[in-house]
Amino acid sequence: MKTNTYEELFNEVKGLTWLPWVGSNYNENRLLLVGESHYAQGDNGEEDLDCYNSFLRDKNATISIVEDVLDGSTWNFFTNTHYALTGNDNVDREAFWKNVAFYNFIQRPMHTTGDRPSPSDYKTGWEVFFELLKVIKPTHCIFLGSGGSKYLWPLVEKN
Repeated sequence: MKTNTYEELFNEVKGLTWLPWVGSNYNENRLLLVGESHYAQGDNGEEDLDCYNSFLRDKNATISIVEDVLDGSTWNFFTNTHYALTGNDNVDREAFWKNVAFYNFIQRPMHTTGDRPSPSDYKTGWEVFFELLKVIKPTHCIFLGSGGSKYLWPLVEKN
């Protein structure tokens, strides 16, 4: 379902906290989906400190989350992503995730969905993003959040 082709190269990307999901057919399509953040909160919306600490320790957290979606988890973010990209909320998850790569832009966990990334988080996100592009070379990127957009052009102008 996923490929490990890039794993050694990912380990060389400075600042990359979590390894991206890369589907086994990614090289045929080269579509990179970019989420914004991982959130460490429980079902009640309160911060889950165990989850937060797990995110800090587990470089495979993003991969594990996609695997949970493949196993039937119904997080609104992924349901909405499936619908936005296919026009259908009853998507063949296996076919979908085999054909894309996915990672989160912000490289530290947020405590809850009310916690927002800092300007520094977004700047780091862009730095990691541009290094990641050199590794997986997508032809298309779809950002599933717009928070980082206002930090892009100042970085482009500066560099």
